[in-house]
Amino acid sequence: MKQVLTKNKIAKAIRNVLIYGGPIAMLSVANQSAYAAENTDDSGEAPEVIQVTGNRATMNRSLNEKKNTIAVVDAIAAADFGDLPGLSLSDVIENIPGASGHREKGSQNEISLRGLGSFLGYATFNGRSITNAGPNRAVNFKKFPSELVDKVVIYKTQQADLVEGAVSGLIDVSSLKPVAYGKEQTIVEVTGVYNDGANNIKGESPYGKEFLFSTVNSFEVGEGDLGFSLGVTYSDSANPEEIYTTSSNLNLCGLRNADGTEIGGTVNCDSDPNRGGSAHSIHKTLDKAESTAAINQYDPTSLFMMPSSFAYRTIEDDDERKSIVSAIQYTPNEFWDFNADVVYSELEYLEQRHELALSDVRYGQTDHIMNDEHALVYFKGSSKAQLVGERRSQYDEYTGWGLKASYTPNADLKVDLDLSYSNSYRERIRHLARYETKNQQTFTWDRRDTLVPNLSFNDASGNAYWEAGFDSATAFDPSSLDSLDPTIDTIRYYRDLEERDDTIYAARLDLDYNVGGSFIDSVKFGVRYSEETMLVDEDAKWAKALVPTDTQPEEFKSTDSSAGLADDLEEALATDVKNNCLSEFNNKDYFGDVSGGNPVNGFLIMDAECGIAQIYDRDEADPTQRTFSDIGNLAERESPGDVDAQENILAAYAMANFRSELGSLPIEGNFGVRAVRTETTSLGWNNGLVLSRGEDGSYTVGVASEVDSTPIVTEADNLRFLPSANITFHLNQDLMLRLGAFRAMSRVALQDMSSGRVINFNNSDNEGQTVQNINEIPSLAGDIIGGNPYVAPMMSWNGDVSLEWYPSQDAYLSFAYYWKEFDAVFRSSKIYENFDVAIPDGTTATFSLPVLINDVEDKSSVIQGFELSAQKHFSELPAPFDGLGVKAAYNYSDSDYQREDPNFSGLLEPSNMWGNSKETASASVYWDFDKLSLRLLYKYRSKYYQPSNLFDTRSNRYVDDAEYFDFSGKYKINKVFSVSLKMLNLLNEPKVQVRGVDSSISEVSSTGTKVFLSVAAKF
Repeated sequence: MKQVLTKNKIAKAIRNVLIYGGPIAMLSVANQSAYAAENTDDSGEAPEVIQVTGNRATMNRSLNEKKNTIAVVDAIAAADFGDLPGLSLSDVIENIPGASGHREKGSQNEISLRGLGSFLGYATFNGRSITNAGPNRAVNFKKFPSELVDKVVIYKTQQADLVEGAVSGLIDVSSLKPVAYGKEQTIVEVTGVYNDGANNIKGESPYGKEFLFSTVNSFEVGEGDLGFSLGVTYSDSANPEEIYTTSSNLNLCGLRNADGTEIGGTVNCDSDPNRGGSAHSIHKTLDKAESTAAINQYDPTSLFMMPSSFAYRTIEDDDERKSIVSAIQYTPNEFWDFNADVVYSELEYLEQRHELALSDVRYGQTDHIMNDEHALVYFKGSSKAQLVGERRSQYDEYTGWGLKASYTPNADLKVDLDLSYSNSYRERIRHLARYETKNQQTFTWDRRDTLVPNLSFNDASGNAYWEAGFDSATAFDPSSLDSLDPTIDTIRYYRDLEERDDTIYAARLDLDYNVGGSFIDSVKFGVRYSEETMLVDEDAKWAKALVPTDTQPEEFKSTDSSAGLADDLEEALATDVKNNCLSEFNNKDYFGDVSGGNPVNGFLIMDAECGIAQIYDRDEADPTQRTFSDIGNLAERESPGDVDAQENILAAYAMANFRSELGSLPIEGNFGVRAVRTETTSLGWNNGLVLSRGEDGSYTVGVASEVDSTPIVTEADNLRFLPSANITFHLNQDLMLRLGAFRAMSRVALQDMSSGRVINFNNSDNEGQTVQNINEIPSLAGDIIGGNPYVAPMMSWNGDVSLEWYPSQDAYLSFAYYWKEFDAVFRSSKIYENFDVAIPDGTTATFSLPVLINDVEDKSSVIQGFELSAQKHFSELPAPFDGLGVKAAYNYSDSDYQREDPNFSGLLEPSNMWGNSKETASASVYWDFDKLSLRLLYKYRSKYYQPSNLFDTRSNRYVDDAEYFDFSGKYKINKVFSVSLKMLNLLNEPKVQVRGVDSSISEVSSTGTKVFLSVAAKF
């Protein structure tokens, strides 16, 4: 089945290129005769020097960046302003050898280098740190439009004058310097966007639009020069998704005892030790010995893993982005050079999610079939069915600016002063409305022959719709209103806010002095100070479980608290939602490219805004006229999960550049050291415990609903020294050998340094619990979770060897070996902290309670690997084949890093480093022919570990192997106008995530192929 689907995908990709790329290719035919005539001139005059343009020119400039940089680097540099090949900067960076992206919604997001996770890299813009509104320090490069970027250089070895923070590598993004560019140019480009996935969704337009304006100019001012550049981009398009997803919790159970005897009874597969489950359940534990002992009590052939819930989801969205990049360069004379640049980007995103969810599939299971990896491939069970609608809005804003003054009083001295600011802000609000059946629905789940599991609700005899004897009249039908019963079914509303603000102020002073000695060529000294503040409020939520026996009038926030709040409100509410907020399934080819057909036969679509309007706009008597509104944030925003952390960094360095000969062998390089002092201050809050006493003398303990108004303040600091050395041996005119050795550091995300503590009880719902003796209180505490302000930076020792051959200006072949020893084994450590509890008699009791904190284990790991990259333009071939060129890169990494599964380490293999793909590869072939340029790009990334955060306590999750094809073409109509075509994900390759083992599917996401057709004017 998979092979057939693959063939169909390849056929579809070829068809897409022919359909969408054919017109551009045809445009070039008209010019071929003229091209031939121009090249048959035999007048005997000296030939005209041909200017290299198109893909070849970009490849050449990128090659020169690599060749002429002392450190081991790879780069991509635009041949002309606006010519970087990619739909986003993330896509551009993935063209660089050793770089691989994490794909979200069909395009790249964060970038990993050399098999190490994105959090172990670092990114700068014009040499300045970039903030991030995400959960770690990795940068989402989509905030930078590729059309407005001049070049990207990845430093794979470090040197003392680079900003610290990169164990895997440093990505430096550079904007254009207008005076140095030396040309006047304006570009206006209009793009139409077509999304193949949106074409399947009823009422969703597959079309979008993009606009680009950029201009660069320079002119003389007095004795100096003044230049400026301005770029503005705007895009509005949809990124629909089809998703199958499971809960993040994984359960492990067995059907037989170790001696092979059946356990018997109802199978309730719940591995949470606070709930228990049936005798088939194996409880989660961080301790490997305990896990192994528990698993050994069962027949290994009867073990199976399963999630707690799963859902089929369809998503429509509106993605609107705006960005501005501007730079001013002023050189009043030969001594001074002033540069100022600013970047602003904005994202407004609205997503409508609709899903059919089975909320709890752990109980009452039968007919299990599992494979050799203990992953379920078939079972029957029962669960309440949920029709869920979610309105998810997100606003991202990035602002960055920099001011740099360079003073060169003579040929030997240069002084640079740089001031910068970077801020990333995000507000994400989720509104979720849910219609849930009161009764359990029996179902069959089957993924024996498909990637996305097939789901059927069973008939009265327990048959699925594909099984003999199925009677549809007795089966629950999620696509029919007749299957819903508002007299007993329930409605739930949920609101969640995630707000992040990350700000960096920085200043640096660099002094470069030309010594001119026989060995030391120049020396460089510098100091940098930065102050970063991270504010996170991500747990301000209201959840309304509107069940008849629990419904309270004040939950509805009505302007008239008595309006419509009778005992039958729940039934009336469910009826209103059923009749007004549910509609027929809207995707005509749901997972058609992935599974070959709809795996769930459709379900009713819940409109989240309509469902919420029925809850909160009950003053309006007519259900069809009720309107959605946001109930707003909680009045008291402080909570234990909040983050308010500040990081002050003072760094100083000294570096020497040298140039000499070793015998007759020319050598050059640099060596130096960077000293870095980091001070961290973290503010946090606790809920604390509330204690009351009953008449019988017992104590009732609960978690306070409001936080203690006094914040917890913690401070920490550390000092690290980072030596580095790079040397290049020029073996001959075309061959060079580079060596690099350095110490590097990466820091844990500031949000993992919160000093707040979230207190939970073992009964999982934090309800009050009663004990007779006050000393029993510690036994009630469950997981108390918090950050760790004292967590140390991750340090590494690194070595690189790179052999590079440059036979011509159009070709190179490079082989690099790298070795890294680092301390980056992440874990959740259990420590004990004192908590004060006020006793009703007026005294205070102090209890030592266990707290799970984030920590980096003092344990070294080694990663080593090699990179092979090459490029070649075949200019020696006869026309028109002399326009052909290729570029390819392959990276292999091997690491002894191991992260044990946090729950079932006795059975599941440990993971490798976050983001570590053993193999990554990319290859492109291009053809520049007269006014036509075509390019096909292939990308491959093997499986890699992808937790939700560095200290994830859930079973290990991985992104499966994936390969993608992208295509671009451009035709120059004349000197001013051109038309271009870009296609992303030609094969509509889904993103597949697994948990625990390769065959335990955690999520499948399909986004479709995107097509971009542009018309540009350059003058």
